[in-house]
Amino acid sequence: MLPRLEKLFQELENQRYQFLAEIKKHEEKTLYYSANGKWNMAQVISHLYISERTSLDYLEKKMKGIDRASRSTIWEWIKVVGLIFSQRLPFKYKAPKGSNLPEPESRPIDGVVTDWTAERQRLHTILSRFTEKDVKKKVYRHVVIGLVDITHMMIFFREHIYHHQWQIKRIEKSSI
Repeated sequence: MLPRLEKLFQELENQRYQFLAEIKKHEEKTLYYSANGKWNMAQVISHLYISERTSLDYLEKKMKGIDRASRSTIWEWIKVVGLIFSQRLPFKYKAPKGSNLPEPESRPIDGVVTDWTAERQRLHTILSRFTEKDVKKKVYRHVVIGLVDITHMMIFFREHIYHHQWQIKRIEKSSI
């Protein structure tokens, strides 16, 4: 695997481990507590897993035609910076139209973590197929910013978790 992709992957995994370690500190009743029909912690984790799974499904399709994919430019970096900014704000907002993600289930945390781990292994396998000439190819479609390269996709994964950490904190406060 290209060293910069391996580094990003390891950073993502470290972030996920820390995120899940914080979640697992909570009592069972807190994990499934929902105020006013809002998502509980289990649903947030399920959402993150589903988001990554559907992203990887799309990525695998795009990889089949990577030779025909266009290269990312400075414009994609500008859009990613805007995306980072939006994900770092502690405001809640609805998922953008077109994300087509199913409503996350309130499943047992351990099952979701197992599934998410499998998806991360799939990501690792996909990343190992990237060559230096392919790394800047637009292979991932984000619902808001459009087509971006693999590095940008991984940055989105990181920022998406970061954003939902705010949501977890709101749930924690409301369950007290």
